[in-house]
Amino acid sequence: MSIRLILDTSALTAYIAGDTRALHIGELIAIVHEGGNNVAAPALCVLAAHQATTDTEQRRELLDFVADAGDVLLLPLLADDVPDVAELSDTLHPDQRAHAAHAAITYGALLATYDRAHYTRELPADDILDL
Repeated sequence: MSIRLILDTSALTAYIAGDTRALHIGELIAIVHEGGNNVAAPALCVLAAHQATTDTEQRRELLDFVADAGDVLLLPLLADDVPDVAELSDTLHPDQRAHAAHAAITYGALLATYDRAHYTRELPADDILDL
């Protein structure tokens, strides 16, 4: 499984809200898939995006987006990953940012975000894709 793009909470929230700034997220996903690669979202980011909206339709769209047949793979927080994510959470608050950064590091993937400033202490500038 080759994961080339990680969507953080800000990207997921904008996408499901239909934010006009987020239209290119769908294009990015298509480009990654055309290259035979995958896009993923860390579970903690999905949970945070779910909590960020009370709109039932947006919540359903988010869960469909990361479902088994969805466009985006759901990355679990595995027991072996907890120590690394915990360490990252010392500088990346809240914890979903730590999970997103850990996923980008683990898979050597770009992190797609609207919140670059939050990740610059832990990720190289070239590994952060500004949306």
